[in-house]
Order: sequence, then C-alpha cells, then structure tokens
Amino acid sequence: MMSLRLFFMTQDTAAKPANQSAQLSSAGVRSVAVFEAAKGLIVLAAGFGLLSLLHRDVQAVAESIVRHLHPGPAGHYSEIFIRAAIVSASLYLPVEAFEFWRHHSILGGLIMSGNLLLVAGLLYVRLSEHRTAPLKP
Repeated sequence: MMSLRLFFMTQDTAAKPANQSAQLSSAGVRSVAVFEAAKGLIVLAAGFGLLSLLHRDVQAVAESIVRHLHPGPAGHYSEIFIRAAIVSASLYLPVEAFEFWRHHSILGGLIMSGNLLLVAGLLYVRLSEHRTAPLKP
C-alpha cells in the first residue's frame, strides 16, 4: 500500500496543468479507495463466514470441505493454490527490495531473504511437477 502512495506522491506534476494534475490525483485516490473497499468487503465476508461456525463442529465442516474439493498433491486445486502463492509472495519482492535498498536494515534483509526462499521453493515445486508429469496423449 505504501508503494502506491509513493507512486502517486512522486509523480512529476510540474509539467502538467494544475487541473490535469488534480484529475490524475483524484483518479489515483479513487482507485486506491475502491481497492481498499473491496479488500474490506472480503474481510467482512470471511468474518461472517467464521462467525457462522461459532456453534458448529468446525472439524466436521473442514473435513466436508476437503472431501468436496479433493485437494490431492497433483489435484487441480493444489495447482491453483501454488500458483496463487507464487504470485502473492512475488508481489512483495519489489517493495521489500526497495525498502531494503533505502534503509539497509537487518530485519528488512531477513524478510526479503525469507520471501525469496519461499518464492524459490514454490517455483521449484511448480516446475518439478511439470518435469515429472506424464505426457498426455
């Protein structure tokens, strides 16, 4: 989130007319607000979903979901989750690299290194699945 704010704050506005600059800034603020509102709605939906499990057997619900999705190691949903994890973890790398370059902290370096190892491990799993997968006729 901080990188989006930095992006909109560091744009060169000297060459643009004041009205055009205000419109671009307004559009940027609106797009960030829409994104944040969507994230908030997702969190609310997840919270209400968890609240609905309050007086239920959570283990039975979890087992039912697992039976329904059939998440085997070579299954379709496992593939989707691995891809999503790779994309999600990779999105933070440029921001972490920039922050480490700017501040040179040990904690920032450890976080960036851990995220790099996570992405590398997920890519290894993803690529090794394709090498060992049988060819389809």
